[in-house]
Amino acid sequence: KLIGNHDTYTPHKNIIPHPLVAISLIRIVPFASYQRTTCLRFELYGCKHDNNVPISYSIPDGYKDSSFGDLRDLTYDGRMDFYGYLHGGLGQLIDGIKGDDNYKVNYGYEWIGWKSENSDLSMVFEFNTIVNLTSATFYCHNLFTKQIQVCWAGVIL
Repeated sequence: KLIGNHDTYTPHKNIIPHPLVAISLIRIVPFASYQRTTCLRFELYGCKHDNNVPISYSIPDGYKDSSFGDLRDLTYDGRMDFYGYLHGGLGQLIDGIKGDDNYKVNYGYEWIGWKSENSDLSMVFEFNTIVNLTSATFYCHNLFTKQIQVCWAGVIL
């Protein structure tokens, strides 16, 4: 929900707290709490992403628990299959926001986490062209009091 101005003279600026990644359409529906003519002036600023950014990624959706917080990919714009696997979209993994080191700041919202069930975690990133990757950065979090720890190995194929 975006808040508008309260008079016809003063503009109101809303800053979207999380990036809209690879969005092609935006729908805005002006609304007033009482009947009147509703007008809208809308400006959207952003930047074009280049070919070095994935066009989609596929991962198992994260874990949600009252003691851990919500570690799901809440901004993912693709689809989820019957087994909870996310396909064909983009979300928090490439939004450019590093999660806060203090887990209690927002209960893990900027993090995606999975419950270890003796299985490997597979992440598939799709690009629209062949990309020469020279590095990959993964931010991991330790919080031993909540039994959260970093993975011990990773392989990029």
